[in-house]
Amino acid sequence: MDENNTTRQFIQDLRSLKQGWPTLVLIANRQATIGVSMHGGHGTRSVAASPLNMGAFQLAEDISRLARILVRRMGLHAHHAMSTPGLLQGCILNLPRIESLIRDDWDRRNLAVHAHGLAERLDYLLNPPAGTRMIGWCPACSRELRADEQELAGGYLECPHCHATHKLKDIHELDMLRLRLSGVKGTPAQLQRLLEPWGIGIKADTIKKWGQRGIIPAVGHDGNAPVYLIWDVWQAHTRLDGYDRARRRSTSKTTKRIDADRTR
Repeated sequence: MDENNTTRQFIQDLRSLKQGWPTLVLIANRQATIGVSMHGGHGTRSVAASPLNMGAFQLAEDISRLARILVRRMGLHAHHAMSTPGLLQGCILNLPRIESLIRDDWDRRNLAVHAHGLAERLDYLLNPPAGTRMIGWCPACSRELRADEQELAGGYLECPHCHATHKLKDIHELDMLRLRLSGVKGTPAQLQRLLEPWGIGIKADTIKKWGQRGIIPAVGHDGNAPVYLIWDVWQAHTRLDGYDRARRRSTSKTTKRIDADRTR
């Protein structure tokens, strides 16, 4: 690609980042606010908040960082309170003379490639493939991962960017660790709704039964409904209702078959 085409693509990518910024920020800053009555009945409520889309949050940070780097490399004088869209607009206006502002050819191309990668990530986040759901982020390259129902049933997923293959359980484990650090908790119904978009299907009745059986401890009440930590629910799911139980069932069948062979 020649220099003129590279510059045109660079401008187009920066415009895409600027135009998509307002929507991206709304997604990145969306909060999971689950109220918990600390003393039962009426009174103050403790709210655990956590960004539901860490991928959007990280992408917004990366775009903001690129805008600041571009402004500095191009020698532009930006006001300290300028927003990221304002910084991007200043860069767009000055890109036609980028060769005189950034004389190093490799540096210019590297910045253009970086901007193009961010524009692709933004487009993928705002316009996801139909029939898929976001399940987490690639542990290898941090790109958002989406899966359709067939891939969810298969248990493995290949990252379309770095082509690393991951177990869905490992991806979900990282997702839940992020939520654990924020202390996210809720009633069985709230947690079911929170987990569904991640491709984790745990019924509210199942969570309620785990609590009644003492498998997961309640950490409070919201009205008459018990409140549980999302991490405790996830651990119970992997231990009792998912991966390990299926493994134990398979192991049990194998053991019975071996014992039957021995008695013949």
